[in-house]
Amino acid sequence: DLQGANIEYGPLPEQCVDPNLPEKFVNHGSMVAATIVGQGGEGNVQGVAPDAKLIVYQAGTGKGPGADSPECSPTAADVSGRVFHAAEAGADVVSLSFNSLEDTAVAYLTMRDIPVFESGGNLKETTSSFAPGSIALGAHDAQGKVPEWSATGADVSLVAPGVDLYMRPSGSNAPLEKTAGTSLSAPIAAATLALGKQKYPEASGHQLAQSLARNTVAGNPDLQRVSDTEGYGAIDAIKFMDADPTQYPDEPPFAHKEGYHGAD
Repeated sequence: DLQGANIEYGPLPEQCVDPNLPEKFVNHGSMVAATIVGQGGEGNVQGVAPDAKLIVYQAGTGKGPGADSPECSPTAADVSGRVFHAAEAGADVVSLSFNSLEDTAVAYLTMRDIPVFESGGNLKETTSSFAPGSIALGAHDAQGKVPEWSATGADVSLVAPGVDLYMRPSGSNAPLEKTAGTSLSAPIAAATLALGKQKYPEASGHQLAQSLARNTVAGNPDLQRVSDTEGYGAIDAIKFMDADPTQYPDEPPFAHKEGYHGAD
């Protein structure tokens, strides 16, 4: 699925990572990567933005033999620490399907015009994406219905496909299997924005995020919240690609979060 994709990998020192990391985490990362840049072809996973460059950052587990060393500290090695590397590398968009970014990391990305998409969680309530600026994704099925397990609450921003998607577990010869989760919804939304960046390179990241939120399946030109289940609606890649994002405000559409207990 990933053969021929433009992928750069940023590993951590071995001492920062648990050598007995469960296989499910390896599967998870591979599936998320294929969702974005899968090269398709007969029997293979087709990613949303196959020509995009994907930079993958390994995150520390805090359980490695050198977990107390400076290079393995949370500031350097956890998911919030790693997004600073992504910004320095020139990333146009960040997608996260593992844990939740700290407020300061989201603020750092947002102030640098880098939209950040986070999976909202699969435990009914939103379990991540609380920080102002973060774009929190819930999941919907092929009929547009949001399942009971998908994230819900004031922090949900948008919903994207995340039910009964055929993905491949780790291993080049493993068969495809049905997979579900907001972990796939977030990269689908982020990759859709990447397509928009390819077509409208002059648009800012904030304008592209505005367009994604306004050109939903039901249409949301005035950026009105639909519900705690759908947020501002379901993304519509066709409508999004047809709309010129430079017509929209150059500001993050989700800078305010109802459930946030600090100063936006």
